Amino acid sequence: MVQYTHQIVRYKYPNLKGLKPKTNDDDQIAVIKLLIEILEERFDEVPVFVLTRNRVIDVVVSRSLAQLTGMYHSRKSGLTSDYSHLVERMVLDKMMENLPRAVKENRILHTLLEDLGERCLHVDYNELANHPKCVETRCKDYIRRYGIDLSANCFGRNSIKKVVPVDYKDHLVQTFRKEILELL
Repeated sequence: MVQYTHQIVRYKYPNLKGLKPKTNDDDQIAVIKLLIEILEERFDEVPVFVLTRNRVIDVVVSRSLAQLTGMYHSRKSGLTSDYSHLVERMVLDKMMENLPRAVKENRILHTLLEDLGERCLHVDYNELANHPKCVETRCKDYIRRYGIDLSANCFGRNSIKKVVPVDYKDHLVQTFRKEILELL
């Protein structure tokens, strides 16, 4: 949750001056690293997971639909919604609104991956969605390095996910791309 990091750090350091994490990527990265240091003051070591998506546009579509419907995740299997009640223009406008933040967060997360290296575990969203058992195994192996050993059945099997129908998402992406190109 890149966007909340500076609020957490300001709680610990209320007089923190000079950093502008809302406008400067380098400052946001510095604040995230400061949060890791704060956690390490309290705990010996802190496992760090960095979750990214291959395409920023997927983040934009998902975030926009979640904001417009108020449906962020569901325990239902299969499709969460057909989204047929949404006006396409409203969705495309929300996507335009979310695009800059998604690009910025993507840049920050990938810079953190480079900076932290082996210190963090990179989890790709598509891999998590398509191969959750494999990702679970990787996560367990990673946190064992920190002395945490989880039992085989410690994770529940309830799946919480939001699945946007592929055809609907592809249509939104193509329409959005067309609009962006027309603006250029």
